[in-house]
Amino acid sequence: MEARLTRDLTYKATTAMTGGMYFNESSAAFDNKMARNPFDFDVAYDHMVAMCNKRNFWEKRRMEKFRLS
Repeated sequence: MEARLTRDLTYKATTAMTGGMYFNESSAAFDNKMARNPFDFDVAYDHMVAMCNKRNFWEKRRMEKFRLS
């Protein structure tokens, strides 16, 4: 993911993503979405925040299950 992030920030463009998964550009090939989209620090930041929020949401759910057990 770090290599892709560096590349996309350098070229200021990224390939399409499936389901908002920034780290998996291979999935775009199966959706026939081989277009490039604008990409900059703000877009990268938004992707990282979304990924962290998703991880935190599922970690919270996991902890709730342990408390119920």
